[in-house]
This record gives sequence, structure tokens and C-alpha cells, in this order.
Amino acid sequence: MIQQPEPRLVLASASAARRAVLEAAGIGFTAQAAAVDEAAIKASAGAAGLPPARPPCCWPRPRPSALPGGIRRRW
Repeated sequence: MIQQPEPRLVLASASAARRAVLEAAGIGFTAQAAAVDEAAIKASAGAAGLPPARPPCCWPRPRPSALPGGIRRRW
């Protein structure tokens, strides 16, 4: 039987908190943080008049009348 190599997880973040969570869970990983200046990107987007990004939990929900077929759902 041929053994498959253990899957490798790449943590694409410099976050010490994320690293600690993976280490506490006993998950092996390699950390490779991207060289991205997030503050500069946010400043550039703000200067261009773009609104700040919001996580999906904060996205506006569609009104029931806007759903296909006028289906009503309870949120």
C-alpha cells in the first residue's frame, strides 16, 4: 500500500493569535505571511471613495419581496 504524504497546511497570515490556535490544536502548519500592506490598501480604497469592507455577517439582508418568486423566509 502506498502511503499518502500528510496534508500540509499553509497559514497565510502573520497573526500570532491564529498561529497559537493551530499550535494549541496540535495541527502542523507552515506560516507564510504575504507581504501586503493592508493599511495602505485601506487608505487607497478610502481615497478612491470606496466604503470600508464589511464581513458577510454584516451584509444587508434582502427583503422578502426581493427573493425569487416572492418567497417569504423568517430571518
